[in-house]
This record gives sequence, structure tokens and C-alpha cells, in this order.
Amino acid sequence: MITLIALFWCSQVKAQILLGAKGGLNVSTLSTSSLYKPRLGYHAGLFYSQHLEDQYGWQVELQYSLQGARDAQFQSVVLAYHYLG
Repeated sequence: MITLIALFWCSQVKAQILLGAKGGLNVSTLSTSSLYKPRLGYHAGLFYSQHLEDQYGWQVELQYSLQGARDAQFQSVVLAYHYLG
């Protein structure tokens, strides 16, 4: 339940400022060959957006993403990559 609230939470602080959270699931692998199977991961982040004028504004965000793959022969071998951007 907390995850659903965090994913869809967005609040208007002022008319021109927007704060929010975003996230979701991703399926990633390292190549298209049969050596690696896809791995289920997730991404989550926060953003701050401010409109300076009607057409112009800027947005800052911080996002974490978990990606990787599983070895097709040895299921216990998991490659995990953590990205922060």
C-alpha cells in the first residue's frame, strides 16, 4: 500500500512548483543471446519542477535503478547493477 501511495503521490505546493515521486518495475538483460535470462528490477525517484514562465522551466530529479541479468545455466549467479542518476 505504501508503494502505491509513493508511486502516485504528487502535490502542488504553489501554482508553479511541482514536487513528486515516481517509480516502477523494469525487466533487463545484458544481451539478446541465450546466455543470460532477464532479471526483474525496479526504479524509484523524486523530482522537483518549477516553471519560470509559461513556456520555460526547469526540473531536477534523482532516480535509482536496479538492473542486471541471471545466468541461464547457473540460476544462483545473478548480475546486479545499481544506477543513481
